[in-house]
Amino acid sequence: MKTTELLLKEALLLKPQDKLIIVEELIKSLDEPDNDIDRIWLDEAQQRLINHRKGKSSHKTFEEVFGEVL
Repeated sequence: MKTTELLLKEALLLKPQDKLIIVEELIKSLDEPDNDIDRIWLDEAQQRLINHRKGKSSHKTFEEVFGEVL
């Protein structure tokens, strides 16, 4: 297996369009969905909605948060 340093040296010799393909794929590989995190956020959102509907959530108006009226 090639070392990171060797891969980088070879990648820097590529044409710009080939570099772009590599960069895009590397970024895409780092941004893969995490099902565990998605489930945690879904559970949180559902609980917040339940609390809101039961009148158990606090809220602030847009004006209170941003200091301006729409």
